[in-house]
This record gives sequence, structure tokens and C-alpha cells, in this order.
Amino acid sequence: MLTQEKLNTLAKEVKQELYGIIGYNPDMEFSLCKSTSYLGRCWVYKNKITISQYLEGDQLIKNVIAHELIHSCGVSGHKEDFKELMDIVNKSGWGYNVCTSQRKNNQGNTDNLIELRKQKREKREAKAKSYIVWCESCGYHYISKRKCHVLRKYRCPECYGKLRQKQYKEGKTTITRILY
Repeated sequence: MLTQEKLNTLAKEVKQELYGIIGYNPDMEFSLCKSTSYLGRCWVYKNKITISQYLEGDQLIKNVIAHELIHSCGVSGHKEDFKELMDIVNKSGWGYNVCTSQRKNNQGNTDNLIELRKQKREKREAKAKSYIVWCESCGYHYISKRKCHVLRKYRCPECYGKLRQKQYKEGKTTITRILY
């Protein structure tokens, strides 16, 4: 896992290598974040760059720092201006492989980020509520991911009867008890 000291030394190294090549903001502060959805982020108006603490591999970290330093030059997005500066950095001879998207970057290991994203998604899905919707007349039922707040507007597709709903917890809610 990336530490603040290591980030500072790598950032200092990248800043020295890119000094004079691109006109980045020298007052940028570097900090770590716990993000798994992005590798780095630049806030030009705050003079701040955050890098994900889950990155591994010095070259990947240096590429992300260089990527964010290009944004600190006042270039937002990944359009033509960004691509011009990206080509300048990549051809500088320092071994950078800056991309518009770090998914295209093969230098460095992002497997741990992918694994953390999967774990977060599984936790979110485990917390997600399900609702059982059933017909009072015929017993037709289905499980829904969303709670319907205007259920009175809908009718059973089988018998046109009234529909009811209740939160469904697997293992705790018995469908037969609800229906009959």
C-alpha cells in the first residue's frame, strides 16, 4: 500500500523530471485518498492532487502523478490539449506512459483495486432491500428491487386484483405466510 512519504518522494521525482517540459503548477500538494473508483484526481482551484492509496508499482504511480500534473496546467478533460501534453511527456525520454484512461496503462498492478471494487459492490448488494409484491386475490407474486410508492396505480397482471408489498428478507420472510 502506498504511504504519504513514498508519494511525496515519487511526486518530487516526477516534478523534477517534468520541470520545463510542461508548465504545471509547482504549488500542488499531494495527498492520499481511499478511492477505488479513480486512481488520481486534480483540483486546480485547491492546488491539490489526490492519489489512491491502493496503487502498487512505482511506474504506475509516477504515470498517475504525471497525468494529474498535466491537468494542473489548466487542461480539463482528455481532449486535444491534454493529448498534446501527454505526447510531450511520453516522448520526454523519462519512460512515462501517460494515458487518457489508466485502464489502458499496462505498467503497474491495479488488480487490488479491481478486487476492492468487487468487495464494495458485494457489500452494497447485500445491503440492498428487496420487496415482495403480491396480489390479494389470486396470489400472483414477484420480488422487486425497488419499493413502489404508488402501488395503488397498478393492478395484478393475472386477475386485475389489488397489489400489496412488503420488505423481503431471504430466510426470514416466508412467502406462504404473506400470501395466505
